[in-house]
Amino acid sequence: MISHEVIPEKRIDIKNEFIYIPINNKNEFIVNKCKNKKVLDIGCCGSDILKIKLSETIHAKISLVASYLVGIDINNEGIKYLKEKGYNVFLKNAEEFHLEINDFDIIFAGDIIEHLSNPGRFIDCCYKHLKKDGELLIITPNVLYPSRFIKLFLSLKYINNDEHVTWYDSILLKWLLNRNHFSVKYFYYEPDRTILNRLFHRHPFFSKNIILVITKGD
Repeated sequence: MISHEVIPEKRIDIKNEFIYIPINNKNEFIVNKCKNKKVLDIGCCGSDILKIKLSETIHAKISLVASYLVGIDINNEGIKYLKEKGYNVFLKNAEEFHLEINDFDIIFAGDIIEHLSNPGRFIDCCYKHLKKDGELLIITPNVLYPSRFIKLFLSLKYINNDEHVTWYDSILLKWLLNRNHFSVKYFYYEPDRTILNRLFHRHPFFSKNIILVITKGD
C-alpha cells in the first residue's frame, strides 16, 4: 500500500547551517589544501585537459605540492595524454572505483557531482578511500546563484552544460553527504565582485559555487 503521509517541510536557518569562510581564489585554496598530502583527484582531466597548457590544469598544480597524487577519470583520451606525460592516473568511473590505496588525506572532486547519475555511489566510494581524519573537497555550481535566474528571466534561455544532470544547493548537498556518513561544517566561497551580483547577493549561501570541506562522521 502506498503511504500518503505528508512529511512536513524543514525550515533551515542558513546563517547557522555552516561556518562560512571567504577565499580569494578557489584553485589556490585547493592547491594549498593539498600541500604535503596524499591526494586523490577525481575527474583529473577536467573539461579542458586537451585544450589548455598542461601546467595550467588543477591536476598539474596539485602534483607540484602533494606528497603523492593519483587521478581518475572516464576521459580515455585525457587519461592517455596524462599517462604519456608521466602522471599516475587511471581510467575509472567516479561512481564505482576501487584503488589499492584507501587512506588518502585529501579526495578532491571539482565540478564532478553534478555530472553523476548515482551520486550516492560516488560518495560511498570516497568514504571507503579516505582516511579517518581525511577531508573530501567538493566543488559544484550553486543552483541558487542569482545570475542564473536573472539571465533566465531576461532571455528565457536555459543556460547549462549538457553533461550536467542535476543542480545542488548547499543544504541539499549537505543532506546527501550526511546520509552517506559524512559531516559537513565548512562552506568556503569566493565573494562575488560583479555589480549585478552585488545587488542581489546578500549572503554566501547564494555564491556562484558551492565549495565544501567534508569529513567522516562520528
